[in-house]
Amino acid sequence: MISQDVWKRLFGLPLVALAAATANAGTTVSVVIDHIPSDTGTVRLMLCTEAGYKRKAPCARATLKPQAGTARHEFRAVAPGTYILQAFHDENDNGKLDFKWYGAPKEAVGTSNDPPPHWRRPTFEEGAFDVADEPLEIVIHMQRRTRR
Repeated sequence: MISQDVWKRLFGLPLVALAAATANAGTTVSVVIDHIPSDTGTVRLMLCTEAGYKRKAPCARATLKPQAGTARHEFRAVAPGTYILQAFHDENDNGKLDFKWYGAPKEAVGTSNDPPPHWRRPTFEEGAFDVADEPLEIVIHMQRRTRR
C-alpha cells in the first residue's frame, strides 16, 4: 500500500505547482509597429515597468525585421501591472539609436500612447498603459523627431 506521503509527493505538489503557474502565467501583449520608414535594418522594441524604464530593472526586449513598413511582436506571460513600450528603427543595424549633432534621433522612434515629439525622452506616465488578465494589443506609430 502506498502511503499518503508518497501520494502527495507524486500527485499533490506537481498539481499545486501547475495550478499556481497557470494562475500567475500572465497575459499576452501584442504590439503592432507601423509607419516604419523602410524595411532596412531592424526594429528594436522594449517592454518595461517603471523601474525598468528608469534603468533600475531589466526590460523585456525584441528585435524585429520590418516588412512593408510594419513589424509585429507578442510578449507572452506578462504579469498584471503598468508598463511602457518603446521602439526605434535601427536602420544601420549598429544596435543603438543614433543621434544628430543637436540631440534629435536620426532614426525613427515610437512609444506606446504615441506622445507628441519633445526635446526629451517621453516620461513613463506619457507612455504608460495597464496590463490586466485580458490579452492586449498596442499600436505604436513610428515618428522621426525633427528640429522645430
